[in-house]
Amino acid sequence: MVYAARPLLVLYVVACLAVVLWPTPVDRSVAGDLHQLIGVLNNAGLTVVTYTRIEMTANVLMFVPLGALGVLSFPRIPWWVVPVACLELSAAVELTQLLFIEQRFSTLSDVASNSIGALLGAAAVVIGRRGSRANEPHASAQAPSAIAAFDR
Repeated sequence: MVYAARPLLVLYVVACLAVVLWPTPVDRSVAGDLHQLIGVLNNAGLTVVTYTRIEMTANVLMFVPLGALGVLSFPRIPWWVVPVACLELSAAVELTQLLFIEQRFSTLSDVASNSIGALLGAAAVVIGRRGSRANEPHASAQAPSAIAAFDR
């Protein structure tokens, strides 16, 4: 699993960096349509749909695979190191946007959303591993027990 996860992790990191370090907001070309759709949804009573919530959800979802692939790629390190590393990566990206990319907006809410996504991805792998271990036969289940001898 590690051998497949590491190249995927590298490709995914490169793709994420291309998105977050792009000189202009990546949604700029569809911003008008997106705001129009939000207006239609709001007029239909779905006032919970806002640009901010869509952006935050997108940030969370973008980092879920990063957290999952990080845990899969480095099984020998504690799982929680991956979300912490993703938090640091996200903070570095936001600082880079603030200092060097004029048309991008650097926010702490992006760092929080990205970190939550990485945590969810990492946790999904950890929970999945525990669930798969629970389904494995145990040594005690394979050996005949004293109770089984009486069942015959």
